[in-house]
Amino acid sequence: MTKDERNHLKSLFNWAVNHATEIDFLSEVNRIKAKKERLDVFRTVLKEANNNTGLTDKKLWEFLKCVDVLEYDFLNEGSIDRTYFLNLIKLSKSKNSIATEKEIWDGVFAYVASLNPNGGSVTLESVKDKYFFQHFDNAQLSLYFKSVEKLKSDSKEILRPIKTSIGKGENEFQLPRTETREKILQAISGSQFIIVTGKPGVGKSAVIKEIIHKDFPNASVFVFRADQFNESTLANVFSSQSVNETIQDIFSCISLIPEKIIFIDSLEKLLEADPECAFKQLLALLKDHPEIKIIASSRKYAIDLITLKFGIDKNATGIIDIPILNEEELKLVSEKFPQLNSVLKNEKVKKLLQSPKYLDFSIIAISKTNDDYANVSLTEFKDKLWNSLVVDSTNTKNGLPIKREEEFKEIAVKRAKEMKLFTTLNKSDAEAIACLENDEIVFQENNNRKYSPTHDILEDWALVKYVSSKFEENPKSKRFV
Repeated sequence: MTKDERNHLKSLFNWAVNHATEIDFLSEVNRIKAKKERLDVFRTVLKEANNNTGLTDKKLWEFLKCVDVLEYDFLNEGSIDRTYFLNLIKLSKSKNSIATEKEIWDGVFAYVASLNPNGGSVTLESVKDKYFFQHFDNAQLSLYFKSVEKLKSDSKEILRPIKTSIGKGENEFQLPRTETREKILQAISGSQFIIVTGKPGVGKSAVIKEIIHKDFPNASVFVFRADQFNESTLANVFSSQSVNETIQDIFSCISLIPEKIIFIDSLEKLLEADPECAFKQLLALLKDHPEIKIIASSRKYAIDLITLKFGIDKNATGIIDIPILNEEELKLVSEKFPQLNSVLKNEKVKKLLQSPKYLDFSIIAISKTNDDYANVSLTEFKDKLWNSLVVDSTNTKNGLPIKREEEFKEIAVKRAKEMKLFTTLNKSDAEAIACLENDEIVFQENNNRKYSPTHDILEDWALVKYVSSKFEENPKSKRFV
């Protein structure tokens, strides 16, 4: 099986698992010719195996949900899979065992090989009486598994505020960006380091999140914001998340899972970091682990600077530029959200609205104020969005508009200065923070009163307003020269 064939089949199996019905599954498959061709092969083979009786769409879908492709290289002495397994044995070995990791591995391998001719199966119960079982004590792995679960929990927190659709509730609408997804999947197949780039709000993080959920549902995925790597060592990055085990041991614990992905969001945040920071160490470490993929999102202007700063080979990097929405896609959106028709006719702001996030902002803003956006300038449009989303000037109770704006700006500025994922406010207005959180303008880390903006566009606006206000206070200060 070629790498290309394997990737197409993996997509089919993963899509089958992730779609609620056979109709949704087939709709996804039929968008891509290569995927449909592989599915037709399955139809033909299964029909022959089923006494020349064809399977219904539902039966085919249900069958594919139960199939997967796993590949391990155990025969070569220097294989990464073999190294991982030996380290996993070392971590889980009973303290009473005097056997070496290789001796235990040879015993396991010989037992599994004896089952091959008849297509045998192995369960935990079926091996309890085998001689190699006595060498293992899974309790030894508990600390490592806790670390894995902590990293996965933190990853969910980072992914949580990333929207993969526009609108809310029953009116949510997801653009079928099939071609873009397929290009990213091809890049993942061909490169270890993949950068997804594009203009602000074009949907870089959203499409990566969608790919992780739909195309790699069984992968081990660890998600970070880029500024988390602004530490002197990788150990500091993990210890700040209460994880004290090494990344090598963590990956050994999940060695049975063939797909391992690190998603780093907003790579441009590392432009201010030290060139020898933890991110540089991560890149060096992964040279010895080609099976681990890094997928990063980055604004377009930063790619040359980032690759130069950290010595990244652009020729070996899969760089995918997400295009802005075309006229056909904008028409789909306007049909779903007719309230946008007026603003979409405004040529002064239309180019901005070709980024999905600005469409999402506009839908929310219009639902609150019903303002006329037909003739506003670009600056006026952004101000209206700010006043509607962050300030919410429609709710004047207890002076909330001013409080909301000040709290949000403080979160954005403090987080930027600290270069941390979340920040704690020294003094905060509980009602204003609760409103910002309820409106999905900020999100909180595990209910611990540490906050972060939900989108970097709003964070950028807050920082611009902060710098402008400081300049107005000190127009002749040399700090602004």
